[in-house]
Amino acid sequence: MQRQSDQLLAAAGLEVRLPDDLTDVLVAAFAELRAGRLVSGEPVDQLSTAMSTAEAVSVAVSTGLAAAWFGDGAPNGTHLVEAMIGTALKDNTEDLSRLRGYFARGVKGRAGRWREVYAAQDRILQ
Repeated sequence: MQRQSDQLLAAAGLEVRLPDDLTDVLVAAFAELRAGRLVSGEPVDQLSTAMSTAEAVSVAVSTGLAAAWFGDGAPNGTHLVEAMIGTALKDNTEDLSRLRGYFARGVKGRAGRWREVYAAQDRILQ
């Protein structure tokens, strides 16, 4: 996933790359939402959209584009959350509620880059 998003961002002429820890958050979030279970085993509502690798690549590229065009060039949790919202709303507006639930149960309280992603959850509430 990282290699593919790096290639697509480079093809767009951008020297931006998702940091490894942000990529880890994206991959884990997609896996948990696809499975309907957190790593801890707690259930979460699955989104109706396919949480595929192709979707993850799309979110990674959107995150990089937002950072390059509208930010300081460094992808962050806010960029990632905004890109995830686009995926969540693509097929079913009710997925936004499911994504909020995932943040409340699955993202809150995690360490590292997860804190930055959780802090950006207000983007989901708008």
